[in-house]
Amino acid sequence: MNQSREEKAERFRRRDAAALVAGIRTQLEVWADQPGLIEKLRSTRPEMPGQLQDRQAEICEPLIAIADLAGGEWPEKAREALVKLCQQEEDASIGVKLLSAIKGIFDETDADKLSTRDMLERLVGIADDAPWAYWFEDALKHSRLDSAASKLARELKRYKIKPEKIRFGSETLKGYWRASFRHAWEHYLPLPEIRATGATNPSFTSEKTVPLSQVQEAIQIPLVKNPNVPPVPLVPLIQDGEPKQVETVIGDEMEVLRL
Repeated sequence: MNQSREEKAERFRRRDAAALVAGIRTQLEVWADQPGLIEKLRSTRPEMPGQLQDRQAEICEPLIAIADLAGGEWPEKAREALVKLCQQEEDASIGVKLLSAIKGIFDETDADKLSTRDMLERLVGIADDAPWAYWFEDALKHSRLDSAASKLARELKRYKIKPEKIRFGSETLKGYWRASFRHAWEHYLPLPEIRATGATNPSFTSEKTVPLSQVQEAIQIPLVKNPNVPPVPLVPLIQDGEPKQVETVIGDEMEVLRL
């Protein structure tokens, strides 16, 4: 599963890792010096596990080729380990995608609860490269809601999210509360992107008149000297009904915007 924002992995230290694998590295270097070995590795086309996707197989192929040349138990061990590793990464990634898609549905509907059927139908309707339609569409079309609902429940169980019996008007249906997802959203989804508004102070707008002294105090922006950048044009500023000019002054030692 993906590491949450609160979880901290142990810091990787190259010197410590190098000491741990020094013996293995020496053996591999001796092995790689065998005549014709590198050419043989380049020309080999090992049989790849069917569980791996194309990109995963491309990444794992060199390791499996080495394992096949090493012989013994290594071909089987390498394939088992790589399949397990890739599937874990894929499962974690798709789980976070599912959390993100469900958050989008709740935000779009502005609902505090959704029935399982409604959530499944909305997931299927999302037009992206996620597998929701592949997972749920056929079951919904053939009135196998329980099958699709069980699949969704299994995927969400890893995040400790469970369906509940919820009242929707005159009906009681299986569904999910928005509140049940909040902990998972906070832990596994990226932080919201903070976009700059272009102003450091909301009072500085084109429709307001501000004292010149206030603008002077606020605008002290270090610049990076670059001869290829054209001069900044004069910016009109209205003070007491009279136009003023804000000039860009570039000094020898320090470059700032002054008024």
